Amino acid sequence: MSKKKVTFVSALFATALMFSSANPAFALIRAEQAQPNAESNTVVSIKIGGRGTFGDCTGTLIAPQWVVTARHCLEATNNEGSQVRLGQEDNTSIRDVDSWALSESGDVALMHLTQAVTDVTPAEVGTEQPKPGDQGTIYGWSSGSRMARAKKLPVADVTVNEGIGPAAPTEETVSDQPSSENQAVAGDEALPAEDMAFAASSFISVTSNSRAAAQGGDSGGPFFYKGKVTGVFTASPSFIDVTLPDRSALITSLKDSADWIEQVISGKDTNSIITPATAPAPQKTTQTSAPHARLYLIGSLAILVLAAVAARIKRQ
Repeated sequence: MSKKKVTFVSALFATALMFSSANPAFALIRAEQAQPNAESNTVVSIKIGGRGTFGDCTGTLIAPQWVVTARHCLEATNNEGSQVRLGQEDNTSIRDVDSWALSESGDVALMHLTQAVTDVTPAEVGTEQPKPGDQGTIYGWSSGSRMARAKKLPVADVTVNEGIGPAAPTEETVSDQPSSENQAVAGDEALPAEDMAFAASSFISVTSNSRAAAQGGDSGGPFFYKGKVTGVFTASPSFIDVTLPDRSALITSLKDSADWIEQVISGKDTNSIITPATAPAPQKTTQTSAPHARLYLIGSLAILVLAAVAARIKRQ
């Protein structure tokens, strides 16, 4: 596959993500139960707001008082009263959430816990981008999963299909320097700089190695690669119906947000912190992990990017 085709395919997958993100994503069905270990112990079930339920979204403990999840889980919702649950079955504990932060570099968010977790070693954030064929692990605490409702954490082994975005290597670019040709940039006619953070983020496309499949219900679950949390669940790539079970998944890489995560957790970035007192009024919609209408706009803008890319390929 030529670099021009890789660029076009990447843009196509990105557009699929934009549109499919407009619905709830990811409940692992037909998955195995995760055994307690260094990875699974860090995966938390999230209850969004006072009216939510555990399994609204999934997150990962990356510091004693910080959890990383998907931005669309927390944006345009009333997050006051949110909680996270650690552990499985009869060995669980709950922590309250008092503040959160939304990344400007993709579908990534942080939640701050009122009480530190001292009996679990937090996961390390990974920035190494996996290559096609590499193996990883995904977890999801969806309330749509019978296993998860029994407080058993679903897990599935996955294979990386391709990387999508400026920081993600593909079969064509692993050994070569990526070309900027045919790539949309912030501020051009195709995509305003304000929305480039999502469209230009790095994504990872994966497929389950077993019958385990993603279905509507949850987002924010971790993708572990080489023992580090390297991305979070964002969307199903299905063009037809993202609520149907799908063995494939699109992951938002944490590479683009790694510096921001470190700045927030270390206390150097206080401007990103949102509390119930400073949060904007949420949209008057049902409490859910489904994303907001803003992603519809981004999807429309992404169509313009695709049109521009296709036109350039046709001319050359």
